[in-house]
Amino acid sequence: MSEESIVRNCAPTLAGMKTGNLFSTFFETRSGFVEDLRTYRAHLKNKGIEFLPIRISDGRALMYMFRPDSLQRDLSQPDNSEFLRGLGYDTEDPYKAVGALIRRFRYFSFPHEIGLFLSYPLEDVRGFIDYKGACYKYAGLWKVYGDVENSKRTFKRYKQCTESFCRRLNAGASMDDLIA
Repeated sequence: MSEESIVRNCAPTLAGMKTGNLFSTFFETRSGFVEDLRTYRAHLKNKGIEFLPIRISDGRALMYMFRPDSLQRDLSQPDNSEFLRGLGYDTEDPYKAVGALIRRFRYFSFPHEIGLFLSYPLEDVRGFIDYKGACYKYAGLWKVYGDVENSKRTFKRYKQCTESFCRRLNAGASMDDLIA
């Protein structure tokens, strides 16, 4: 897991624009992965960012980077809270909510409510679940069932952020330099 990979996949979260990002990474040895993870986690925690494996298997890890304060804000929104509580989530504590998400990954290949952990609008998360991924109005970083124009603007901002962060990293900035 490299800084380049983390920046490419998580720039909007590093910038403070987005609650969380999810990405998959490969690793050669479990011990090397654990050591890299320990290093990144310690460094990011000082910046108010958490970085956790959601699922690990066969030399691959599904990683979740998030800002606990932002996740707490998202979980506190009444509609989001009600929806997630209906699925058995504790929405009072972001760490408990992430723990529940990790447990749900053991039973479901991909629990779609994860969109709420990634700053997706509830309308789009519900639409994806209700329509089983079909009948969407637009597809970008996620499938849009609600406000297409707002989502397009959001996708553009996230893309610009990622491009900017990758350019700066390639020009010699460190990941630490990029974190808001």
